[in-house]
Amino acid sequence: MSQNFSIPNDGSTLWQRMSREGKGFTALTGFITIAGTSETNLMLMRNPADSGKLVRLKDFIMTIGGSATQRTLFRFYRAPTITNAGGALDINKVLPIGVPTSSVLAYQSPVTSASGALIQMFSVNYFSFARDQDLGRYLVAGADLLITVQSSANNVEHNLLSVWAEEDV
Repeated sequence: MSQNFSIPNDGSTLWQRMSREGKGFTALTGFITIAGTSETNLMLMRNPADSGKLVRLKDFIMTIGGSATQRTLFRFYRAPTITNAGGALDINKVLPIGVPTSSVLAYQSPVTSASGALIQMFSVNYFSFARDQDLGRYLVAGADLLITVQSSANNVEHNLLSVWAEEDV
């Protein structure tokens, strides 16, 4: 037997409603200069086991310095083995009212002994690239997401803005 749920439609998208309700957040890495062309850990997102939240990923906005011929691979891994979480990143609310109350922990330049399961990869030219996840990729309680970069050129700056929403489970 199926149930019908009535959700008022005010013309807003799910993202607009969630961010308006104070459930939208961002974290931004600083610019990291990647020495060499090997894969480098850029960001770790962690949803603590006791958070009581389901994290719904919205956007990843990647910025790359360099030239028109430079390309970078951004890789996303589930369940990495973390030996040092890295430097803590500030979490900001999309709706700038009140104190951010995100349950997510975000870090720059984590150290890993194993990357985990590769779940997504993007090849990006220089400049900026936005990858919309449309709230359709999830980070469940107790899960980690590792994001790495691998540049085709030496000494290129990279940074990443992560955007997500959280809902109670």
